[in-house]
Amino acid sequence: MAKITLNDLTSNYGSQALHNANNDTIEDNLNNKVLYRDNPDGEPNSMQQELDMNSNRIINMADGVNNTDAVSVSQLNALVAGTGNVSNVIQARESQLGSQAVARVFTLSGIVYALGVNTLAVYRNGQRLEKSVDYLESSASTVTLTFDPNANDRFVFITNALSTSVAGTTDAITHTEDSSTYNLATYLQNRHVINVKDYGAVGDGVTDDSAAIQAAINAGPSAILQAGTYSVDSMIEIGFDQSLYLAPGVKLLRRAATSSSTDPVIWIKGNNAVLQGGGWSLTEVKTENRCPKGVVRIGHKDMTESHANVNYTFFSDMRVFGPIDGGQTSGNPDVCVYRANPSIGSNIDSYFATIQNIRVNSANIGFQWQGDANGDKVDNVQGQNIGNATLSSDRVMFSLEGCADHAFSNAFFHQSTDSTMIRVIRLDNSGTPGGKNHGAPDANALINMVGEQGGSGVWLEATDVSGVAVGQRNIVHGIDNGGGGFSIGDDFLKRNHVNNGDGLWQRRRLQIGGTTGETNTALTIVADQPELIFNEQDASADNKQWEIYPASEQLIGRVVNDANNSAANFLTIDRAGASVDNVSLATGGSGNTVLQVDTSGTAGDTRLLLWDVSAGSLVRVTRGAADSAGSGFRVLRIPN
Repeated sequence: MAKITLNDLTSNYGSQALHNANNDTIEDNLNNKVLYRDNPDGEPNSMQQELDMNSNRIINMADGVNNTDAVSVSQLNALVAGTGNVSNVIQARESQLGSQAVARVFTLSGIVYALGVNTLAVYRNGQRLEKSVDYLESSASTVTLTFDPNANDRFVFITNALSTSVAGTTDAITHTEDSSTYNLATYLQNRHVINVKDYGAVGDGVTDDSAAIQAAINAGPSAILQAGTYSVDSMIEIGFDQSLYLAPGVKLLRRAATSSSTDPVIWIKGNNAVLQGGGWSLTEVKTENRCPKGVVRIGHKDMTESHANVNYTFFSDMRVFGPIDGGQTSGNPDVCVYRANPSIGSNIDSYFATIQNIRVNSANIGFQWQGDANGDKVDNVQGQNIGNATLSSDRVMFSLEGCADHAFSNAFFHQSTDSTMIRVIRLDNSGTPGGKNHGAPDANALINMVGEQGGSGVWLEATDVSGVAVGQRNIVHGIDNGGGGFSIGDDFLKRNHVNNGDGLWQRRRLQIGGTTGETNTALTIVADQPELIFNEQDASADNKQWEIYPASEQLIGRVVNDANNSAANFLTIDRAGASVDNVSLATGGSGNTVLQVDTSGTAGDTRLLLWDVSAGSLVRVTRGAADSAGSGFRVLRIPN
């Protein structure tokens, strides 16, 4: 399209009017639509649209002065080289204690802040406060709280504006905290706790913050996440001497929409590693994907590798969620907290983890220990929505598989219909290269374990395998509020102590002493009318036997609830010595009580004590000489 259009002249060079009209058009365009090198003052000389230089340069520019001025390459080089100053916008922080507030007013001295221009964020003990509700921005240097702070409360004030001089490096950038000024680069490097947002974390629940969180942890020694939802597509690893703290209001989320990973959200994998939250109702770690090796993993990857010692780890104060209430209905079960120690390699183990104040939800297994995981201390944990009827082989709050020497205390398990609270099983990993048979769980103490899962859920499952106990020297104590009771083998009860809140310790064998040559072993019953009672729980059984080896010659015992009329149920009293005489109280086939005396000893040696009701004392029955017929029968002499 033509930029200037003139009238055509058709004859005799046209009329004067046409000439004047064309000249007016030319004049208008020159005056109003052309840029002039030497433009008269007051006349327009500016672009009305974008100027396309068609890859040509604008040369011989003056240095920019105003905010909208263009700058030259030489001007930029001068700034980078430190020959000029520029006002930079970076984040500035100041920290004060509650005791420094005067009548609820904090005076800021370490940050530059302009009301209405810069944003200001105020945190109290890691929790962000709300403007106009919790505090007022009184002036450019004061903040007024709407409540009385505690003297030890830590307040952090963060603004996005700080005017500073730049000289080519960050050496000139300073940070003020507690009235002290630090070189910013040195401060960030040496600071004990690193804010992951310094490394680019966003916390909007959408942006993948995995790399930023990992970078902050690796910068160490400690990193902190402030309140927000952090999307983590990749697994976060906490290694040797590293710590990650999650403030109240933090949620770490593995989203199925952006990641298909079935790795744990967090792996605690190094000595002294720490993962600590801000409260088991205030901090969450959750995955929307399957989690066969835990939402949180402590120790080694699984039972196939041992990468290094993973000892003295610490995990506390948060809620751990699997993807589905009750867990998967097919395939591998979901696990909330997974703990493995295959002991593959020389002296590579995972011992002494501390786990406390943890809630587990929405998985098939709440806590799973495998292998030689040893010496853990687990306290104050709660399980909910664990297990389902479809994948019934794995629906359990605590699964102990070959582990030893753990101390569990104060656990509550509920709203998990038909699931098992405690499962004890043997683990043989010898089929794995470098693996071994870890055997049965040994010497674990589980105290104050309350099961209220509902339905027919078993409180303790410890079924013998081919008559062999699945554990030994374990103590299990708690309350079976669910009413599911036990699923326990006889051999397990012989080797472990179990009490489910009825006041009786369940055990098949009680041994006092047992050291060779020991002479002072005793069982003492103190009462007004002491009795030693053997109660055959299954009156129809024919294979139970109780034996007592008394230190004295006087013992009164009775057998009750014996309706089997079988001589296999009896009380045996053995007298120690070179010659052993036996007195058995048995139930004969006719149902009558039979008194049997073994007369294999020498004359006068066998002693049978009978109770004389009238005298109120014991009398001794001795063996006499053989009868005249020589039949071998003896005569019992009972004193008058």
